[in-house]
Amino acid sequence: MNHLGERIKKLRLKKEMTQEELAVQLNVTKATISLYENNKRVPPLEKLLIITDIFEVTVDDLVKEKENDYYYL
Repeated sequence: MNHLGERIKKLRLKKEMTQEELAVQLNVTKATISLYENNKRVPPLEKLLIITDIFEVTVDDLVKEKENDYYYL
C-alpha cells in the first residue's frame, strides 16, 4: 500500500502549511498537491526532492513503507 501521499499531508499539516502554500513552493497547482496527498499521482523526482527539503526529511522517510521494508512508489 502506498503511504507517500499520507506522509506528505501529515508533514504539511505539522508545519501548519496549506495545500496552496506547498503548491507555490513546488510550482504546481493546489489540485496537484491534492492528487499527491490522495495517492492519485506520484510527485516526480525533482518535486520529491524539493518536498524533502521543505519538510527536512529524507526520501526514505517519505517512500518507505516502514523501516527495513520495501519501497512503494
